[in-house]
Amino acid sequence: MAEAQANYGGKIIIASRKLSAQGTDAGLKFAFETTHDYSKSRDNNSTATKSGTLNAPGSLETTLSIDMVSNDSTTLKMQQDAIDSGEVMEYWRIFTGIKGSTTGKVKATYMQGTVTSYEESADADDFATATIEIAVNGKPVDGEVTFDATATDAQYAFTGLEKVTTP
Repeated sequence: MAEAQANYGGKIIIASRKLSAQGTDAGLKFAFETTHDYSKSRDNNSTATKSGTLNAPGSLETTLSIDMVSNDSTTLKMQQDAIDSGEVMEYWRIFTGIKGSTTGKVKATYMQGTVTSYEESADADDFATATIEIAVNGKPVDGEVTFDATATDAQYAFTGLEKVTTP
């Protein structure tokens, strides 16, 4: 049996894409993500009988909440548009520190859902922050993805020391 490995929070990131854009766009990680919460819950319906309590599990509910420094990235704009339109989105929890079974792959959890809450806070003495909450459809699926750590629209390209001319 394999030895257990601790998950470091900074190595678990979230990526997203519109479900309708599967054929045209790659998923992108969130720029400036600070934390996220992933939770699963199931209501329990209990009935008292003369022989003891009988329990019947309810439906599985999965939620994802993402906190980040507010920014002008395409990924964050997609979330704002998704809450307005009700469009189904795709999300990946990517475990960048856990190698997959093949070279270049890492462990991940894939899910689809709708944005149920979008909130921004802008304090006078700190960065503005955004919080997004997602209600996940069905049951998330574990698998492996090829992950490029630079796959975000918040990155800038390497620039050399020479004079830069704009096209």
